[in-house]
Amino acid sequence: MKEQHAIVKLSKKRQEPTEATQRGFTVVIGAHSLDMAIVREVHWLAKESGAPLTVYMVAPTTPWISALITPQAEQIKRLVARLDARLVTVTPKEAAEKIATEWDDTSPTRVFFGPRKRWPWDIGVSRALFHQLTSYTNEIGVDTIIDSPVPGDARTHVVWRLDQHRPWYHDYVLSLFAVCIAALSVQWLKNLMPAENLSIVFLTAVIFSATAYGFAAALFASVISVGLFDFFFVSPTFSFSFSSPDNVLLVILFVLVSGITSNLAGRLRDQAEAAQERESEARALFQLTRDVATSDTIEETYAAVVRQSASLFDAETIVLVPYQGPSDSDTSKAAKSLQPVYPPQAGLNQDHIEAARWAFAHGQSCGLGTDKFSVLDTFFRPLETANGVVGVLALRKISETVLTGNKAGRMLDSVCRLSAVAVERARQSQELENARVISQTESLRSALLSSISHDFGTPLASVIGSASSLLTYGDRYTPEVTHELLTTILEEAERLNKFVKNLMQMTRVESGALIPRLQLTDVDDLIGTTLDSAQRRLEKHDLYVEVAERLPLVNVDFVLLETVLMNLLENACKYSPPGTSIAITAYEKDGHVVIDMKDNGQGIPSEDLGAIFDKFFRVKARDRKIAGTGLGLAICKGILEGHGGSIEALSDGLGQGTTMRIHLPSDTSDIAMTA
Repeated sequence: MKEQHAIVKLSKKRQEPTEATQRGFTVVIGAHSLDMAIVREVHWLAKESGAPLTVYMVAPTTPWISALITPQAEQIKRLVARLDARLVTVTPKEAAEKIATEWDDTSPTRVFFGPRKRWPWDIGVSRALFHQLTSYTNEIGVDTIIDSPVPGDARTHVVWRLDQHRPWYHDYVLSLFAVCIAALSVQWLKNLMPAENLSIVFLTAVIFSATAYGFAAALFASVISVGLFDFFFVSPTFSFSFSSPDNVLLVILFVLVSGITSNLAGRLRDQAEAAQERESEARALFQLTRDVATSDTIEETYAAVVRQSASLFDAETIVLVPYQGPSDSDTSKAAKSLQPVYPPQAGLNQDHIEAARWAFAHGQSCGLGTDKFSVLDTFFRPLETANGVVGVLALRKISETVLTGNKAGRMLDSVCRLSAVAVERARQSQELENARVISQTESLRSALLSSISHDFGTPLASVIGSASSLLTYGDRYTPEVTHELLTTILEEAERLNKFVKNLMQMTRVESGALIPRLQLTDVDDLIGTTLDSAQRRLEKHDLYVEVAERLPLVNVDFVLLETVLMNLLENACKYSPPGTSIAITAYEKDGHVVIDMKDNGQGIPSEDLGAIFDKFFRVKARDRKIAGTGLGLAICKGILEGHGGSIEALSDGLGQGTTMRIHLPSDTSDIAMTA
């Protein structure tokens, strides 16, 4: 009573806790054998929530009990230290006041209690301390008190009925049948030994009833067994003589055996059912984990959560998430954008949506079986991770008995925790993919704008300057100057035309609109036609061409392949100093026609060899020194892949020249253009 008065008195001077102190988790234990498991479980809950953990251990003052629990207490201390939690050791007398005083400052969000004492000499939290602390937590406004009762395995209890699903008379009828069989057995065995020694046969019927049906049926079997044994087999027969001490002792013996046997049978059945429940829970969670882990898209993740939840709780399941994602710092704004995402045809009305938004905003369950929105036929559970609420799981047409059961509660907690992590991971993966696509798009857009602004700007400036000079001072220029200006206009216009064609051709390659018109082509003719078109570009370079004899024909689009060779030849001329040589060789290798175009120019760094065929890519060492859009090699790659061929770049590094190698299958036929 003194401790209770101290608690009430302390509650009057309590101040409002800050937001930081309201996130703490507290465990009150008494060095019981089950307390280490409780501390570990609460540690994980606190870790997921990012909250501090405080452990209060009530140490008994009785010497022999202290000596008994010392090893267990030391293990708990080491565990708490390893988990970076705070340990406070208190005595039973000071426990209530000291814990209440600290709670006055910290105001924990959740309080967990270890097993309570059953006897004064037992280990655990005393029931008086338990009731005092729970009363105080209710008084200071701590909403959640999670009680950890003593498991059934730790109690000596008598199971009245093992199976509550069968009719009550079923147990008694079958027990009576077992006793009758025992009586018939005694009737047959009494010719071999005295009937007074055969009472043990009736004991087998009692043990059977206790094992199969529980203590009530066993007690019934005990009374019937003693009655039949006394009436038929004890002299004088066909009369009851319960006044005999032997019969009284026999009844007491049967009742004791019934109680012990039914207790053992009940505990074994409880353990078996608990093991089956744990197995089913583990199997369901494993299935959910496997489905989530193998999901490639966020829709598949939602589908896995809905499918497993519906199977576990026998209810219609719906996942709701905010439109802008869980990372939005404004929780109320995210709650307002909450919407069903799976299944697509959820069928939720406005009342359901409002309830789901309330659950998301407050981080609490609502709907069926709760105090909030209880008129609805749907239960809403927020999906919460360490980063906050990421969504809401809605269970429609679910039984209230399922929601209130301990098994369903544990399973629902596990499923929601795992589902929350899965939803958060899926949304983060989607956000990363969206960010990657946006970044890539912005990079291409920047490259395109940079290419257009620079590479288009230079020839346009030349054209405008030459044209304006001719218009303004044309009558003053000599024929040679006029010819030079007109030549400049023509060359720069052709360059602009080529840039535009490259952009258009790249668009056609990527969209699949560029369809080759295949025909059998001689590689020698293809190279010759390309060289005739590039005579002016080759004036300042030495050219060497070598085509193998009897080279097989290739089935290609002549015009497109000429475009490829022309692009490669122009690159070789642009990136090779005047006076250097360019060599073109064609030969057959491994069923392919190979065309090598080797120059003695600047070369390509090894780290850029794999990227030079990307759109708008320009080797950094040459960037903006030579005009170009960075599309030529990308176009060449697209055209060659559409013909079933390939292209690769070979270079020993800067200053070592470059070899562009084309592979074309010599037996290609009926190839559709693909981008």
